[in-house]
Amino acid sequence: MDKELSDYLGNDMNWDEALAAISEEESDEAKYDIITTRVQDVIRDWLNTPIWAETPNSPEDPMEIGVKEWDGAMQTRLGELAAVQVLGLLAMLCQKAEVDIDPRIIHKNKDLILETIGCIMVEGVMVANAPQWSEKMDEALGDVRESRTARPLISPDPSIVKLRDSKARREERDDSTEA
Repeated sequence: MDKELSDYLGNDMNWDEALAAISEEESDEAKYDIITTRVQDVIRDWLNTPIWAETPNSPEDPMEIGVKEWDGAMQTRLGELAAVQVLGLLAMLCQKAEVDIDPRIIHKNKDLILETIGCIMVEGVMVANAPQWSEKMDEALGDVRESRTARPLISPDPSIVKLRDSKARREERDDSTEA
């Protein structure tokens, strides 16, 4: 163990005893924290995934999004795209409150907005996998999850494999006799 960490935790602590004394509830909480951290890492990666997007000419038109560059598109991240709804909500609230907000303030706080989006997404994943909700979520995502199941491995006919293997063995024998 790192000396600094050891000093911080205290050298007098018997970790074997401490770990043995952990209740089932504490153990479950620790597992939950570990899993949540893993989900946060995946969501953070997703938020930072680069994409290309082109703003539509009118608000009614859909935004064009792709993984490769094209004329008129600008590079952004999936998280920034996910934040569009939140930014729209903020703009609407400012308009209703008759508050004129400086766009630089929003830009300065972009990371905070993206972090909030990430937290909401992590909560969604955790709720979707909670015992009380996972069955409902599985039912709702049925088609999506079923489409991700492993596809059956299609192998060649056994006679083709036998023919290929016998040819390979014959070539190996020919190579070894030439030496």
